[in-house]
Amino acid sequence: MNLIYIIFSFFLASSVALTSLFDSSRIRSSGSISTETRYSEGADEGIRQADIFYNDSVFLAVRSGDARLMRDLIRRGADINIRDDRGWSPLDYARKNNRKEIRDILQAAGALTFPKPIPAMKDGPHVRVIDTSGAEIYYLVHDTTSGRSLILRDTVLFSDMPVLVNGVSVSPADFGINGACAEPITDFKTGGQIFVVGDMHGEYSRTADMLRTNGIIDENGDWAWGKGHLVFVGDIFDRGSEVMEALWMIYRLEKQAVLSGGMVHMVLGNHEPMIFNNDLRYVTGDYYSLCDNLHLNYSDLFDYKSLLGFWLRQKPVGIRINNYLFVHAGFSPEFIRREVGLDSVNRLVWRYMNGKENPADTELRQFILGGSGVLWYRGLVDEDPSWDVIDSESLAECLEFYDCDALVIGHTEVDSIKYFFDGRVIDVNIPKRKMNISEQGLLIKGRNLKIIYQDGTARRLIRVKKFNRQDWN
Repeated sequence: MNLIYIIFSFFLASSVALTSLFDSSRIRSSGSISTETRYSEGADEGIRQADIFYNDSVFLAVRSGDARLMRDLIRRGADINIRDDRGWSPLDYARKNNRKEIRDILQAAGALTFPKPIPAMKDGPHVRVIDTSGAEIYYLVHDTTSGRSLILRDTVLFSDMPVLVNGVSVSPADFGINGACAEPITDFKTGGQIFVVGDMHGEYSRTADMLRTNGIIDENGDWAWGKGHLVFVGDIFDRGSEVMEALWMIYRLEKQAVLSGGMVHMVLGNHEPMIFNNDLRYVTGDYYSLCDNLHLNYSDLFDYKSLLGFWLRQKPVGIRINNYLFVHAGFSPEFIRREVGLDSVNRLVWRYMNGKENPADTELRQFILGGSGVLWYRGLVDEDPSWDVIDSESLAECLEFYDCDALVIGHTEVDSIKYFFDGRVIDVNIPKRKMNISEQGLLIKGRNLKIIYQDGTARRLIRVKKFNRQDWN
């Protein structure tokens, strides 16, 4: 029996005893009106306290994921549609916190969600295939004057494309129409500079300001960096409130850069598949509430039929530019021992994301996307004594097998861009939500690495030497 259930049972017994003690139907009258009144008032207070306890326990069961407790509360008649101060019901928290079993129990018992008060919002544009003839362009809006959430829609025929959407030319091929999709490319070469941005997590404004100050984009947010390569290491989703702005910026710059001989790259982080799989734990409450008000599921906004959802599913999980390998989290010793080439890693994930997976590849793909895989592993960052950090021999095998001199990663937060293992691992993931930490990116010029700050200043980080296994300590 788990601890939460034991505590609940104790307090349940106490509340039932309290309610029974003050139940006026069980009290024999002594002929004193004042005494009966005191007992009646005591009964009301006992029942009120019991109700509060039951209501708090329903939310507790959701937070802890305790299915047994939830079933017991429902059996005892607890109010499963109770709402907290922001209008959220237990079912809201079960959906938002990815408590699937609790969600199913609540829904089977008739649990509901209700309209929620939120700030003024306009999220979009979202673009989605309707049928073989066209697509819809829509915004999700909340109007605080009327207190209503609504969807503003327009439609466009494929025969009328290309059309400008949010300043970007969109054509049928951008939706994968007529099979316009292909496995991602793994290797790139450039004689120019490389600029790397860590996990954005919906913090569009800070990132855009840094790119603008350093001449990578112009005052209008358009590409201004010529033949340079701009790399985003994943995790565009969650935590922040400017996810759509961030996605559209990358989408637009990707198209613009190639016209100047440059390139914009994005590798997938762990939060992109989380959204695809309806794991909403880190989605902001306002995003969730707006969608629920409109009877939408946030993850459906980015499914395979959506423009941005399809585009994201074409992204690799790792790329190599010159002698650097860019991946969201890293390679664990277990992963390295499997000797799965980068092309194969990208191919297996791409096929899964696009509904083309060979059943024989499922186990390996699950490993790639699991806790020891390239999107979740934290052992490349030697920042916390309690972490299980990769051993030097395994890291050397990784660098040798993937033919690179250094790994550039995100995922694990650091208070400033820094290197580990004598510069063989560079972590660019600063927590952008923390305004006391300066916004920064990594500039790579050949073997010279610099930290570039939001105000345009720079600091030398390290010069990366060519990796030689014989020289490795």
